[in-house]
Amino acid sequence: MELQAFQRQEFATSKNVAFGSVVSVLQDLGYIISTANKDTGLITAGSPITTVVFFGSHMSNTKVNAFVESFAPKRTAIRLTFVEVKESPSGYGMKSKVDKPNYDKLIYQNAFEKIGEAIFIREKALEQN
Repeated sequence: MELQAFQRQEFATSKNVAFGSVVSVLQDLGYIISTANKDTGLITAGSPITTVVFFGSHMSNTKVNAFVESFAPKRTAIRLTFVEVKESPSGYGMKSKVDKPNYDKLIYQNAFEKIGEAIFIREKALEQN
């Protein structure tokens, strides 16, 4: 439950507005959207891969998963998970890969703040139409 406390946030908006806002914010933060399905509410994205070349070289990036679900006409919950991915070459053409969940509350707080702003802007645009 403690994990969900900072990985999940509720917004007074529709699933359509929330979903579009999450996709837009992830793109603004530099993530490349891999999949986005409004029906299931699932969004997957990854940051560009950085490569470190020296003894012990590796490639790393951050992946994010988002789940957007509506539980009332104007109540939507969004859950985010950020995972640090590090791949290193090993013998015989194999690769080792380590996925490490990121539990830094500030990263989630920053993302939800930006999502809230995007929702506000989209809601205002809808009111004007």
